[in-house]
Amino acid sequence: MIIINGVLTSDNKLILDEGFIFGRSVFETILIKDKPIFLKEHINRINSGAKALKIKNEISEEYVLKLLNEHDIRNCALKIILSPENTILTTRPITYKKHHYEQGFFLNVSSVIKNETSLLPYLKWTGYIENLLIKEKANEDGFDDAIMLNSKGYITETTIANIFFFKENTIHTPAIDCGLLDGIVRNWIIENYSVIEGHYTLDDLINSQGVFLTNSLMGIIKVSRITGLPIKESGVLKKLVDDYSNLF
Repeated sequence: MIIINGVLTSDNKLILDEGFIFGRSVFETILIKDKPIFLKEHINRINSGAKALKIKNEISEEYVLKLLNEHDIRNCALKIILSPENTILTTRPITYKKHHYEQGFFLNVSSVIKNETSLLPYLKWTGYIENLLIKEKANEDGFDDAIMLNSKGYITETTIANIFFFKENTIHTPAIDCGLLDGIVRNWIIENYSVIEGHYTLDDLINSQGVFLTNSLMGIIKVSRITGLPIKESGVLKKLVDDYSNLF
């Protein structure tokens, strides 16, 4: 299903604007159960991102809820895209299954370096092709995703998720200035638990007491291997997963 500018459509007509010519557009991907999860946070971030890219377009919680109710949209992933002249909503199935959570993710390390001085790693904009290509290469090599390092050798995030690890039973995660997206679930963890944000290397992950990933669709998933090396699993992680599941 595709909704463009408030209208359910089958012909996919769009206004050709700078969002599609220059990538001046932002997006959010929201988990929809019986209701949207973290809707307010997603709406705030997409509008903030639009403002940063000088997009004179915004969207409201009320508008999204109205369309969700009108079209009975439930139990799926909802993507919202804002460009200067388009407001687009699309849906797709949730692809994360039980075995992903039981087995955990296998990660490798991308050879592509993130530029922490760029404006763009901090925005959820539609120029996402580099991330897609890196993830596809990781998948072809037998991994679920790839860790990306910045120009100083510090870990940032994977192509689709924020990274956390345990050290001495304390949660750590890369600081925003490493060059990464300030994730919605990332913020929930930081607001509800004692988390240290810092500059960390790959060795910090490999020698940790456990690593996990977060994004709005996967929620929280443990990491089982990094570049073939087994990663410990912290007993604290189960509490985080249970607490998060109890939100909905």
